[in-house]
Amino acid sequence: MAQSDRHHRSLSRGYAFAAMVLLLIGIGLGAGGYRLIAVSRDQAGFRETPANNPPNIVRDGDKITVPERSPLRSKLEIGPVANKPIQRTLVLPAVVEADPARLAKVLPPHPD
Repeated sequence: MAQSDRHHRSLSRGYAFAAMVLLLIGIGLGAGGYRLIAVSRDQAGFRETPANNPPNIVRDGDKITVPERSPLRSKLEIGPVANKPIQRTLVLPAVVEADPARLAKVLPPHPD
């Protein structure tokens, strides 16, 4: 290989490395700037809520309310409180097997 080819490849690697370093620095600065803007917006109390998509619930201390235009409101049912028995049954396909490491076989004495 000629001396100029080695020199050219060495320069190409150096430029590629420098470009990669600059790219990583740019990504880091961009992410840091985005985070700085997001934190300053949160500290100012600015939160975007689209007008056509109101929140499902609003929390005010211990109180939770459902706004009138909330999509959750159409799914709620309001009715009288009543006691009624509830029968719980759960049927699942399963196989019960004994753990051989914890199995003790107990047999009656065998008459001789």
